[in-house]
Parts: sequence; structure tokens; C-alpha cells
Amino acid sequence: MAERGVTSQQDSVRPIGRGRHRPRAGARAQALYAATPWWLRVVVIWVLSRVVTTLILLGFASQQKANAWTGPNPNYLNFAQLWDSTWYHIVAVSGYPSVLPMTADGHVAQNAWAFMPGYPFLVRGLMGLTGL
Repeated sequence: MAERGVTSQQDSVRPIGRGRHRPRAGARAQALYAATPWWLRVVVIWVLSRVVTTLILLGFASQQKANAWTGPNPNYLNFAQLWDSTWYHIVAVSGYPSVLPMTADGHVAQNAWAFMPGYPFLVRGLMGLTGL
């Protein structure tokens, strides 16, 4: 038996009869993890994070009351458009305003200048390639 916190090869396998040994589930999982390419691990984590955030958004959307932008309980796309996607769409389609919009009391109003150009630039390029 190994000391506490230290594992030996005997601890990671269990006998299956006639001198043969099968690795324990933990050892198999470690071997599978070690054999998985690093990029696949990253993709799996990214996909799982998208599933979790989508479920969270859907949960909040199911509780959303009617407002100026959507009706009650909007679908995923309508709920997601309540945030930055509309501004990115404006930048991709028509660019940034040449003059900052001002409110009646002289403050700068909400506008597309708050959003960086990288993503809208990519979207505009894809729109040109696909004709969308």
C-alpha cells in the first residue's frame, strides 16, 4: 500500500483474473486526457462554456417582461440583441457616426463609438463575401 498522497502502479490497476490487470477508471481517464490533443481540449471547454451561457440566457429570457425592445419571454436571438449585437450591426452596416450625437442637455448620447472595430470589420468582410 502506498503512503497517503502517493500512488504506486499497483494503486492504479486492479486484477481481472489470471495475472492480467486492468487500469482503474481514474488512470484510464488520465491516459485519455493525456492522449487528447491540446486544441481539442480547448474546443471542448469552449463548446461547454457556450452551452452553459446559452442556458443561462434562455433562463433569463423566460423571465423577461415586455419592454421597449421585445415582448415578454423573447426567444434567444431577440433576447441576445438587447445588448451589444445591435451596435455591432450598426457599425458593420453603416460605420461610425462622423459627428457625435448629443442629448438635449449637451451630453454625448449612446452611439457606436463605444464599440471596437475588429468584430464589425470582420462581419462587414463576410457580408461582402456572402452577399448578406
